[in-house]
This record gives sequence, structure tokens and C-alpha cells, in this order.
Amino acid sequence: MFQTLGNTMTGPNDTLKIKCGACKHEATWTRTRALKTFGEGARPYDLGKKLKCSRCRETSHIRVWI
Repeated sequence: MFQTLGNTMTGPNDTLKIKCGACKHEATWTRTRALKTFGEGARPYDLGKKLKCSRCRETSHIRVWI
């Protein structure tokens, strides 16, 4: 089975962590924000390709994990 946000982020305290490899900026999203933004079927592996660093605007080298 594929790892998706819906089946991985099951608890209310689960968070999605995002880190920019260029400037090292880190962000943490709540379960609610992550599911509302990407949907339950989104795969964490693919999210890095859709995000942009809010500090340096870099779109590559984005690391995402739960």
C-alpha cells in the first residue's frame, strides 16, 4: 500500500515537517492544514515537488516528512 497523508497522519498531533535544503528554513504543518492543502491521497514523497520555500523561494531541494 502507498503511504499517503490520510493513512499516515492518523492522530490529531501528527505534523508534516518541511525543510529547504538551500537555506535550511524549516516549517511544521498541522494535520488539518496538510490534509486541507494537499488532500488525504497525497503522498509525502511527491509533496516536495509542489512546495516552494517561503524564505528563499527555492523549489528544489525541499524535504518533506511526517
